[in-house]
Amino acid sequence: SSSGRSLEQSQRYAAACKEVAAEKGLPVVDSWSALHSKAQGDLEGLFWDGLHLSARGNTLLYEALMGVIQSSLPGLAPDALPLDAPLWRDIDPKNYESSFRAARF
Repeated sequence: SSSGRSLEQSQRYAAACKEVAAEKGLPVVDSWSALHSKAQGDLEGLFWDGLHLSARGNTLLYEALMGVIQSSLPGLAPDALPLDAPLWRDIDPKNYESSFRAARF
C-alpha cells in the first residue's frame, strides 16, 4: 500500500505486542488472531476504510476484549464494577437529588 502498511508488518507488530505482554506477565487481547480467525477470507469486511474497524470488526474486537477481561481480569468485568451513580430506572424523576444521595449503588 502507499502508506507503507502491510498485513505482514501488522502481524509482526501483533506478535511483538504479545511477546512484551508475556514478558511483563500481562494479559493481552490478540486482536490479530481474533480478527483473522473470524474473517473467513473477508478481511476487507472488517474495516470500513482499510484501517478503521467496521461494525463487524468492532464486534469481534469487543468479544476478544471481553474474553480476556473475563478470563484474566474478572474484577474488571462490567458486572463486577461498582456503580458510581444510580441506574436510570432507580432515579426518582420527582426527587432525583435523593436518588443520588442514596447509598444503594
